[in-house]
Amino acid sequence: MLAPAKKKQLVLIGGGHAHIQVLKRFAMKPLSDMAITLISDRDVGIYSGMVPGLIAGSYQAEELQIDLVPLAALAGARFVRDAATSIQTTERQITLGSRPPINYDIVSLNLGAPIAGADLPGVREFALPTRPIAKLTDALGSLDKRVAQGEPDAPVVVVGGGAGGVEIAFCVAARLASGGVKVRLIAASSRLLPDRARAVADAVMAAARTRGIDIVLGQRVTSVSENQLGLQSGEHMPHRGVCWTVGVTGPEWFADSQLPVDAGGFVLTDSFLRVVGHSNVFAAGDCATLQEHPELPKAGVYAVRQGPVLADNLRARANRTALKRYEPQQDYLGLLDLGDGTAIGTKWGQVRQGRWVMRLKRRIDRAFIKNFQALDSEGRVQPSFRKLFEMDEEMSCGGCAAKLPAQSLERALRNVAGSDAEHLGSADSTVLLGLDLADDAAAYRTSSGDIVVRSVDVFKAFSDDSYVVGQVAAMNAISDLYACGATPRHALALLSLPEHESPRHNEATLSEVLAGARVVFAHEGVHLLGGHTTIASELSVGFSVDGSIDEESQLLRLDAMVPGNALVLTKALGTGTLLLADRLGRARASDRAALYSSMLRSNGPAAALAVKTQLVAATDVSGFGLAYHLHEMVAKSGVSATLYLSRLPLLPGTASLMQDGLRSSAHPFNSQVGAKLRVDDAARQHPVLPTLYDPQTSGGLIIALPQAQAKDFVNQLHELGDPSAAVIGEAMSSEPPTLRISV
Repeated sequence: MLAPAKKKQLVLIGGGHAHIQVLKRFAMKPLSDMAITLISDRDVGIYSGMVPGLIAGSYQAEELQIDLVPLAALAGARFVRDAATSIQTTERQITLGSRPPINYDIVSLNLGAPIAGADLPGVREFALPTRPIAKLTDALGSLDKRVAQGEPDAPVVVVGGGAGGVEIAFCVAARLASGGVKVRLIAASSRLLPDRARAVADAVMAAARTRGIDIVLGQRVTSVSENQLGLQSGEHMPHRGVCWTVGVTGPEWFADSQLPVDAGGFVLTDSFLRVVGHSNVFAAGDCATLQEHPELPKAGVYAVRQGPVLADNLRARANRTALKRYEPQQDYLGLLDLGDGTAIGTKWGQVRQGRWVMRLKRRIDRAFIKNFQALDSEGRVQPSFRKLFEMDEEMSCGGCAAKLPAQSLERALRNVAGSDAEHLGSADSTVLLGLDLADDAAAYRTSSGDIVVRSVDVFKAFSDDSYVVGQVAAMNAISDLYACGATPRHALALLSLPEHESPRHNEATLSEVLAGARVVFAHEGVHLLGGHTTIASELSVGFSVDGSIDEESQLLRLDAMVPGNALVLTKALGTGTLLLADRLGRARASDRAALYSSMLRSNGPAAALAVKTQLVAATDVSGFGLAYHLHEMVAKSGVSATLYLSRLPLLPGTASLMQDGLRSSAHPFNSQVGAKLRVDDAARQHPVLPTLYDPQTSGGLIIALPQAQAKDFVNQLHELGDPSAAVIGEAMSSEPPTLRISV
């Protein structure tokens, strides 16, 4: 049998207007022989055409956001949240801000251009920049606060006389209209909108007079302080807030990467959107200048039109077929939002103004953004995307969901015990925790009297982002030691790299995995000493870890629960469902962020607090699900317990995804423990019941401790960084030991 061809690497840097179209087109017609990576320092793209309307209060923030996470997943692209810092074209590598370089065969640039003039004195400190756009949307609250605290007679000043400055000025005026705040627009040019027809500028000037917006032309701002603007004339102008809209410049790292740039620092491209002199580097949007059309303004309309051509040419470059030429439109429909429900429109020299123009703008803008919003505000699939989501939701999951079912593991261990019991460790007096108890980790005493706690954990990769897989695998492995109350010290890596990938690709994967793991280990005080790699069918990552405790009495055992204990869960549930949703493109960016934040949050502080509290039992929740692990505590401790579904903390998005029927591939096996539980009638119909069987990767701890200490314990967990920690049940005395599930 022939080995599968090694996939080439296509990397998209930035989530701009052109790249979202590339992703959508690749989702509709996948690139079979290319592996795609999207690099963006934000997981949500902002549609620039609607930002002025957001300022005016015409839109809510979510209306102009494009969630890059599901869009990338639908295109089969791994999403890397980081900032590119350079491109090494000789080595074909992209360096990033906080992780190892990423290799590429083809790379495309479509990222937001930074604001010009940001290096002038005081601009970064005291002005509200309008680029990058995402920062503007985040900072509107600070503008409102600044206006409220400023000098009553001073105006809010908008610096810049282009289309962006005009729209911002009018929409800020609309935002602040009820407070009677004056707005002033300052431009260095001799007239507004120098790249538009004079008739448009005249219409804007007339509208400004009607709205009471001051226009100051021919004045260049040279500095910004807390309460004043410095002008080139030497004068100083008071203000109570500054919006900086003077245009854009190219990212500095373009020139540092030895890419050809124009006088403004924008990368130069030919008419096929290739970077000049680099046949495998492409660029589109504001960060690029067409060499044949250097006069084109930095307007989103061009990036929108470039998107389809860029997608076709990236596909053609991958397939080594002919590229398409991009021909910019000679004119375009310009629409300026005046913030009061009206707009000015212009094309072919004709100028129109009114509410109908604004209705047209809203219809165009909403139609565009809806084309790329795969999920609605509740995380439901948008109707226009349903066909793209017709994927196999029974796919084999990774992480801790990729385990041998608990029942199979139990039978295998019983078979081993029956054939050679004395080698299980129970007959060895140095063994404190062994196979006879099957706790989270093994513990034994050395000949010198030291107590060593040891565990090993390996799982199949749950994501194409090897760096994050390494981080989570490291945190997941040391969690077993924390669950026993130990302090982790050392780790050895165990990796299987995919045989169908090239050595260059596997080298990069290994670097990413180990770099991610070392970040976690360094933070937790663990030394990575070495390890072993092998070649297999897919990427698997794990670690053998060891640690220590001072006294045997400090061991947190799963068989130490007693009647009267409260049951505390330290982390929210739902990682199995959300990891599957992430692979399927069903996870919103905000839900994905909460998922990874939870998996990368250490159980160390909770374990240390448990050891300090004393008289506690503990275990961690992993691939077999909460119900199985809590049932194990009940069975091993010989006491009963009640779990209350209404108290269970869930990660955002989990409930709606489960209500839609999304289940991890491990869920059916995990739910078999349900036959051993006593489930109340009301609980059987409760929507949260399925989460008991959801496999958890790097999940939280179940801690049993005296009821009187539970409230204070949970409050301390909140202060230590576990915001979802909650009392979820209680232990009691009854025969036989039973886990009851109640509402």
